[in-house]
Amino acid sequence: MQILKPQSFKNAAINFDHCQLFKVPFNRFSVTSCRAVLVPRFGGPEVLELRSDLEVPQLKPKEVLVRARAVSINPLDTRMRSGYGRSIFEPLLPLILGRDISGEVAAVGTSVQSMNVGQEVFGALHPTAVRGTYSDYAILSEDELTAKPASVTHVEASAIPFAALTAWRALRSTARITEGYVYIDLEHENELQFNLSSVNSFQESIFDII
Repeated sequence: MQILKPQSFKNAAINFDHCQLFKVPFNRFSVTSCRAVLVPRFGGPEVLELRSDLEVPQLKPKEVLVRARAVSINPLDTRMRSGYGRSIFEPLLPLILGRDISGEVAAVGTSVQSMNVGQEVFGALHPTAVRGTYSDYAILSEDELTAKPASVTHVEASAIPFAALTAWRALRSTARITEGYVYIDLEHENELQFNLSSVNSFQESIFDII
């Protein structure tokens, strides 16, 4: 296994030719291996390793394989790299960090209904995920993704999901917003919609998230 050291990262722009693909029926691609940034041990940025031949698991029925175009760094990622949740995550090392992703659907599980191969999507993994988005290809569940508006770039889209979920949790858990108190309009001028069904249960009072 080839391991590229951190000093090589400045020249490590994503190149999807490094991934091993083979065609399968119904215009779906099975990815057998790709590159990913791993955390083999806890520490500073110097512990990150770029591996070129990480195995990509087969999709479960409700999972989607996303070809990454942009991912983002969240405070949780740097904290996990430094040892946050050590008792949980240390037995699972090496980890792939990354919550957010924006890209295209490369393959779908047999029970996926709302996503199509080639569709542009963005979304975020659960905070406890250990196989994150810092890879050429990432696996997310269908309900962790939504369609990316054409008016938003992949870079812009990749910066939204986990931050939006953090803000939403603050409103629900910290501010303890209840039904009838506030309605959040997430359909702003750039037509971004964060598909949280619970938002729609709120009533008449309105403010915009800008």
